[in-house]
Amino acid sequence: MGRFAIDAKLGSGGMGEVYRARDTKLRRIVALKRLAANLYTNQNSRERLWKEAVFASRLNDPHIAAIHDAFEEQHEIFIVMEYVEGQTLRDRMQQPISLREFLPIAVQCVAGLEAAHRAGIQHRDVKPENILLTRNGHVKILDFGIARRLPGDTEGTTVDTLASGGMIGTVTYMAPEIIEQQPADSRADIFSLGVVFYEALTGQHPFRTSSFFEICNRILKHTPPPVSSLNADVPQALDAVVSRMLAKRPADRYSTAADILADLEQLQESLDITRELPPSPPRLARGFASKKTWAGIAAIVLALSAASWFAYRRVQKPVLTEHASILIADFENHTSQPLLDQTATEAVRESLEQSRYFRVIPRSQIHEALQLMSKTNTMRIDRSLGRELCLRENCSAVLAGSISNFGQKYEISEYLIDPQKDTPVLVESASMNSVSDLYASIDALSRQFRKRAGESIAQISHDSQPLARVTTPSLEALQRYSRGLDLYASTDLNGFLPLGESAVQLDPNFAMAHLYLARAYDALGNEPRALEHLAAAERGLDHVTDRERDLILADGFEIQEDYDKAAEQFRLLTETYPDDIQGFSGLAATSIWTGRLEEAVPAEEHALELSPHSAIDHFNLILDLDRLNRFDEALDAHADAKKDGVDIPLLHWGTGLAYLGNDDAQQAQTEFELLASQGGPSGENLASFYLARILMYQGRLRSAAKELRRGLVLDEKMRSESYMPVRHYLLAEIALMRGDTAGARSEGQQMAREALRNPQSEDLRRAGEILVRIKDLSAAQTVLRGLGKLRAEHDSEFVQSCYYNLDGSLKLAQNEVADSIESQRKASIFFPLYDAYLGLGDALAARRDWNGAAQAYSNYLNFKGEIFEDDSPATWVLAHLALGRTLAHEGKDADALKYYNQFLQLWANADSDLPPLQEARSERRRLSTNGKTAPAQASDVLQHR
Repeated sequence: MGRFAIDAKLGSGGMGEVYRARDTKLRRIVALKRLAANLYTNQNSRERLWKEAVFASRLNDPHIAAIHDAFEEQHEIFIVMEYVEGQTLRDRMQQPISLREFLPIAVQCVAGLEAAHRAGIQHRDVKPENILLTRNGHVKILDFGIARRLPGDTEGTTVDTLASGGMIGTVTYMAPEIIEQQPADSRADIFSLGVVFYEALTGQHPFRTSSFFEICNRILKHTPPPVSSLNADVPQALDAVVSRMLAKRPADRYSTAADILADLEQLQESLDITRELPPSPPRLARGFASKKTWAGIAAIVLALSAASWFAYRRVQKPVLTEHASILIADFENHTSQPLLDQTATEAVRESLEQSRYFRVIPRSQIHEALQLMSKTNTMRIDRSLGRELCLRENCSAVLAGSISNFGQKYEISEYLIDPQKDTPVLVESASMNSVSDLYASIDALSRQFRKRAGESIAQISHDSQPLARVTTPSLEALQRYSRGLDLYASTDLNGFLPLGESAVQLDPNFAMAHLYLARAYDALGNEPRALEHLAAAERGLDHVTDRERDLILADGFEIQEDYDKAAEQFRLLTETYPDDIQGFSGLAATSIWTGRLEEAVPAEEHALELSPHSAIDHFNLILDLDRLNRFDEALDAHADAKKDGVDIPLLHWGTGLAYLGNDDAQQAQTEFELLASQGGPSGENLASFYLARILMYQGRLRSAAKELRRGLVLDEKMRSESYMPVRHYLLAEIALMRGDTAGARSEGQQMAREALRNPQSEDLRRAGEILVRIKDLSAAQTVLRGLGKLRAEHDSEFVQSCYYNLDGSLKLAQNEVADSIESQRKASIFFPLYDAYLGLGDALAARRDWNGAAQAYSNYLNFKGEIFEDDSPATWVLAHLALGRTLAHEGKDADALKYYNQFLQLWANADSDLPPLQEARSERRRLSTNGKTAPAQASDVLQHR
């Protein structure tokens, strides 16, 4: 529908139908609402609807599903909305909802309404079906697309009739004033939400009966019994909130959603106060007073604490603002227990990283800052160095701490330090009877710290999981894991591996240790070990924090090629934890494989806002810009990285690609040679890959083949399997371009054997493509079946695209041209795969649809950056010849000559005996001298590769 490829129907209702769809232009998944015809039967209704869609699109709140666009197609109106996975509150209400679960949902619902009302927009159809709960319990309110402006807009009351006599909204959730057709404002939404709350808490609707008129009568006149009379767990304070929301007269209700929010948060806090003790007063420094003096002081404090507690809670100010960043220094161990070295620090980090209120500076960012300070060998971050790092990284505070012995007991203390003044702004302490009490003590300490830092009771309750449940029970395993992560953060993967392995030997169920082992092995090219540890991490999903669960799931989906689910998991992580660098970096990486490459750049830029010295994010940003053909911006991004003090060998990779994209092969070669000389064995291996690609781009295929074979030797030497399949693929491409069918067959058969042994969609697709081109169609069918099996196992649009692309190539080889065109079109719709456009061009040329073929080849050429990074630059050059031949068949000789000239210029220094080069020179001569179409047959167009 328009530019949207519809994937599945998600549901339907009075407003119309909702579909899951792909925006083929912006390359993202959306929810597409097809509005019911009765909502826009006349011109006034259509104009009102467009205006309301514009207003709703301005809403920007985490608890509101965003409106992206609206358009008209075939006399129907569609609204393009953010696609969110989860269950509706209606579905959740099929089972009882506890008070502890209800309150965070209620707070988020009210916060969403408050944001809309503040922007001057009323919902008008609040009901459980329009409240979505994500897998992490995050609330998204749907359907603000039919909202209207609040007073200030002079177009009438809420009882507008977009269709003749039809009220907007759902009757069972309508406010009395709407039923009576009186003027209505935001308080009508408050009434509707009150009905939702009543139903969620009691399992009963307060007004529903069997007839429309009786429902209206009950809403106008019936006062439902208190919620607490149907649910004994509901306190009187919550009873009062719901009753006030359901007041018949708008003047008796809450005047704003913000007032409800304040009451709900106060209720949550009061419920938590009954279960928690007041915070301990800051301890005096040792030696400050005698025991007798301290006893007197303690007595005074205890006497005053009860009286002052509630006043204290009302007047204390948050120590940290929301989204403030804190750097955790290594806690000092003053005990005789070496097992407490690093374990206390790691446990505190694990506990505080559950907070969404503030951001804990990650290890990677600390290591990058130490590199810029020339302190790469630093093993401990004490309070002084932490303060120095904090000032450098512009973070809000340093959290330092210590553990001490007092007889048979231990005391753990935390100090939040203002880095500017070097003074504590918050001090907390907790005691423990033995080392085994470490987790429980830190749990209590962290809750108190988060509360005093400024985080709400509701948020703490929602986002706090006991350490004993979400990490290893072995402190020795935690200690080795912590030491290993310091090495991992410094990119010393080989140093990390033995510590990570020893941690999982001590605790085979240590999920996060398994995750980082999987990442390390994957980065080192050992895929079997990576898969083994990832499977172990997934088995431990019930013993990690919510944030860690998202990371494990995302990594699992990604390695299984379920890229869409991986991207959604990372997106969910960034919504829940908007300051999580791994979330944004992962979202950027998976955007490439979900066909939403344009989302990668803002995600990486946001990651760099959080961590300006992140070498890997600077590098990934350069690569993302390369893939989008924004080569000058990629060069500028490299310059920006250098200004930020980041200068790692990998940057030469992205910069070399940018120069090659700008047709500066000489400078590209210089960059790749720098990568080889500065990047160690892995840099040399990677550089060899791209030096071969430069030679292919220049048509120097003999030299390119020699460099690729040298790279295979490096692969063997490093025991890296990552690059081998692509090197064999490029060698097969070179053999085909040189007319060496036997060489291409040898490479293609080897590719197929390896791809079927260890199935990956891209490897299978490429192997099948080579087999099709050497006319081994039976073997290609076997590979296609392997892709079909992957397609059945993984709900991935990239895998779907690979399948249809190979299927289209096979069908063309079998002269099933129409079916080939259909398959290649499907491939390009599922995922913007450049080879799908190349295959589509071939199929359309075989049907003599010269205009369509020319457009398809032009689309392929627009993927220059992606092809240079992932595929064969020689094929990209040869596509100019295919396009020139197509335009010549179409009779556009001047345009055809332009592409012939571009091809011959790009391969001006190519191997002189290449068949395509000799044919192109001859065809160009005939075209320019005779003014006639050069290629005589459609099949000539297909000889471009």
